[in-house]
Amino acid sequence: MDGSCNYLYPMLFLLIGVLPFWNALRGRPLSRPLQWICPIFFVVAGLMHEQIAVALFVFCMASLFLLKKQKPISPYFLVLFILSAAILIFTFTCPGAYYRLSTTSYATTNHQELLIRNLINYFSVFNGTLWPVSVLMGLCSLYFLHQCPMGRFPRLLKLLICLGCVLSALAKPIGLPAKSIFWVFFFAIYYLAILLGFLLTAHEMPQYQFLPALYLSLWSSQAIPAVLGAVGRPMFPLIILTLLLALSTAEGFQNNHVISVIEVCAAVTALLALLHAIGPFQSNFAAYQDIERQVNAARFGQSNVVTFDQRKLNKHYCYFNAFSQAYHYDIQQYYGLNAKVKIRFIASASPDA
Repeated sequence: MDGSCNYLYPMLFLLIGVLPFWNALRGRPLSRPLQWICPIFFVVAGLMHEQIAVALFVFCMASLFLLKKQKPISPYFLVLFILSAAILIFTFTCPGAYYRLSTTSYATTNHQELLIRNLINYFSVFNGTLWPVSVLMGLCSLYFLHQCPMGRFPRLLKLLICLGCVLSALAKPIGLPAKSIFWVFFFAIYYLAILLGFLLTAHEMPQYQFLPALYLSLWSSQAIPAVLGAVGRPMFPLIILTLLLALSTAEGFQNNHVISVIEVCAAVTALLALLHAIGPFQSNFAAYQDIERQVNAARFGQSNVVTFDQRKLNKHYCYFNAFSQAYHYDIQQYYGLNAKVKIRFIASASPDA
């Protein structure tokens, strides 16, 4: 019942599935076993989540465009692109997609007004909790622009990106309003400037062709959350791909010692995050085992009440909203409980509990 699986596992499959394109863009060979394994991961990643399906399609399309400038496209890449297009079409036309859309506020609300409100809500996090991610993107682009021949246009891009980095970091401390239509336009210009910086870099230095493809797929994974105004877990692909962008940028440093330090720090951080998660996973597993015991007792007629207590769950490592009144029917069907069994829901004490 851990909701992170909706984003964690598809991202793992995505990172492996796009290796053929990634290696081709970077001029690296791909081993024969991976040539067979990667398409499997590629398809699984796209089918697991709609955000990943969009990111896959955009990454493939951008990669094909960039690779076509160098040499004829391999049928292998064309097949992968066709698969990504088929997955995208299936994702947005299957019955489940229409059912899910009907449950959102888009089914009954004025679309234009709601879209503006959702975009304001979405972009507000980039001058708040996620300002480091926003700044990191800008710094990566500035690093590569610094290596490009200087002219009026690159200088203008550097100015815009520097302004975006500073405002992203200081908007909250200096008391600027977090939610405003201004930020939607500001970040649209800022992130477009970063993209243009990567495109200019790819044009001047072909070894960095992967930059615009990665950056476009990074933001395409956020198309659905931005339209729906969803923040939090839906931004997981954005954060992971931004980290990939940062580590790829670090590879360009001239000092190999700096590269090794960054890689070691990234590995240590990942290890500490995994170790930190052990405790919450154990407590959530114990809470779920208690639910399983209650369900089994109800099935055998030893009890007529099953209690789902959100207070026993660590919300940061569990999709605790699944254990709520909204899913009463689904829970009843999933566990095979008859109508005589009463299902009780106890909400967490507060949203941050």
